[in-house]
Amino acid sequence: MDYHDLSAIWMNFYFNSRKQMHKITLILIIAAFCLFSLSCDKDNENDEPDKTVIPDVLLIVESSKYNGLSSKLAEYQQDIAHGDTSALILQWSSGSVIALRDTIKRYYDKYHIKGAFLIGDIPAAWYEMDDSFDEYEEFPFDLFLMDPFAEWQDTDEDGKYDYYSSLELKLFTARLIGSESEINNYFSKVHNYRKGNLSLPARGYIFIDDDWASMYASEYFNVNTIFSITDRCIDVNETTKSAYLSKLTGQGAEYIHQMIHSYPNELLIYHQQQNESLGTQEITSN
Repeated sequence: MDYHDLSAIWMNFYFNSRKQMHKITLILIIAAFCLFSLSCDKDNENDEPDKTVIPDVLLIVESSKYNGLSSKLAEYQQDIAHGDTSALILQWSSGSVIALRDTIKRYYDKYHIKGAFLIGDIPAAWYEMDDSFDEYEEFPFDLFLMDPFAEWQDTDEDGKYDYYSSLELKLFTARLIGSESEINNYFSKVHNYRKGNLSLPARGYIFIDDDWASMYASEYFNVNTIFSITDRCIDVNETTKSAYLSKLTGQGAEYIHQMIHSYPNELLIYHQQQNESLGTQEITSN
């Protein structure tokens, strides 16, 4: 083998090696780029906002009833979930209405919740005042929870508020009281309604008793903007107990707007100079 043969072998090796090196270099560049891209993607994932579901409704449940209600609560929680928001269940064991207000405010500040559903025996604020007829009144007052930034005072220190600053309501509240069986029955009814298994006529009903007839006889309270059919019982000769029961046990309505004097356990429908009492037991039996 002479010099030219050796030179040709070396040159062939050199150029082949260069080609292999180019391939290896290209592979390394591609690999590095892929690693860099994966790293960037990882960083982007970390920069994205937390995808944890954000509560927009609090379900505040009396803790002593929670175990008996947990199944229906979970079903209700799933029923009302939508998008990236949901209901959050909080158990309430003890504490004042001020502590309850502070809890609701904390979730409003952090998540801008839309409201709180109070289930079971949950504390309430009470308010006292003299009405427009100079008669003393006292009553539970959930506006206390609906504007967590308002100022409230109990000037005579009797445990009932009697002053508040201007109100700007930030959220809704609703209450559901009763035994475990009654509350579970309520949630079953709500679930069946949402699934289309329980329906009432898609109409509204307005019942305005005598004391409000002169002020509101011509009003629909915007109920007619929700329902294409809105029935009214507003004539003082027609606003009777029998008319009320006849409507609700007969054709029925999906929503009722009523202005009737009441106590916790009864409605008092005024007719012909006397009150016709409609109590909770009679409502239940009907």
